[in-house]
Amino acid sequence: MYALTDKVRVIRAYAPVLGVPFSLMVSIYDKNYIHKINTMKNTIPILMLLTLFSFSCKKENASLSGTAWKLVKIKSGESSNFEKAEKDYILEFTDETQFVSNLDVNDCGGEYQANEGKISVSRIFCTEICCDSPFAEDFHHILGLVTQYYTRGSRLHLEGEEGEEIVLKKE
Repeated sequence: MYALTDKVRVIRAYAPVLGVPFSLMVSIYDKNYIHKINTMKNTIPILMLLTLFSFSCKKENASLSGTAWKLVKIKSGESSNFEKAEKDYILEFTDETQFVSNLDVNDCGGEYQANEGKISVSRIFCTEICCDSPFAEDFHHILGLVTQYYTRGSRLHLEGEEGEEIVLKKE
């Protein structure tokens, strides 16, 4: 890198050759130098945000055992829209093979196997105290169809092969 005096000498040498006044050349040089500094100042925060964003969007296949989740929304395979949960439905994976959940009135449970993003749910049972809402029944129906899972941040996504999806939030 040139020292400042060397840069002034270079500008003085080229100014007459280019037919530009010395003061204008210094002004152009200063603007370019300031532009380079401002570009560097803007680039670093942008790179930091991109790095942070890439980590926050990472899909993970964490163990489900011992976790509880609150239902956020569901999507059936026939619909392209999500339906939001208006009540608190909880899905809890009590250990490595069992889960329990609550609906409007009834409590349910069953077995599951989860490994490296794949999940299968079986032997689902529910009490039959009274009638649950169609939304709660859809939730449990879709739960029996899921084949994949992943977590992203504090959310658990359960997906079926026909476009079904359940999104839950860490309780």
